Amino acid sequence: MYNFVFYYFYSIYRKGKDGGERGTAVTFAFVTQAIHVFLIYGIIKLIYAQVTGGGRMPDNGIFKILLPDRFWGMFTIALPWIIILYRYYNPRRILKIEERYAGIKMMTAPNAFKIILLIVVPVLIGIKVSNFTAHQMKQNAFQSGSTMK
Repeated sequence: MYNFVFYYFYSIYRKGKDGGERGTAVTFAFVTQAIHVFLIYGIIKLIYAQVTGGGRMPDNGIFKILLPDRFWGMFTIALPWIIILYRYYNPRRILKIEERYAGIKMMTAPNAFKIILLIVVPVLIGIKVSNFTAHQMKQNAFQSGSTMK
C-alpha cells in the first residue's frame, strides 16, 4: 500500500528535472503513514472512551508524545521516521517497485481514486472519530458534574 503511494508520487515527480522525486515521494509515504497512525490512535481513544464511559485516556507513554500540542515530541519521532523511509526507498528498492508496476500507467482515474481512499478518507474518518470522542467525553463530564480542561 505504501509502495503504491510512494511510486504514484514518484512517477508524477520523476518527470521533473530537479531530481527531488525520491524525497517528495518519501514525504507523501510518510504523511500517509502518519495519517494512518493518527487514525488508529483516534479509534483506540474512541474505544477507550466507550469502555470507560467517556473517561479521558491517560497522558502517558506514546500517547503523550503523539498529542497535537507536543510538537517537539512528534518532531523527534517524525524526523527519524522520514530518514528511515528515505533509506528504505533506496535506488535498488525503487527499481524493484518500478519492475512491479512496469506497464501500469499510474496517472489514471482509478489510481487517483486509490490515493484519495488511502489519504483523504482516513483524514475524514479521523476527524469524525475525534469529534465524536470529544463530544462524548464532554457529555459525560457534564452529566457527572465535573469540568473538562
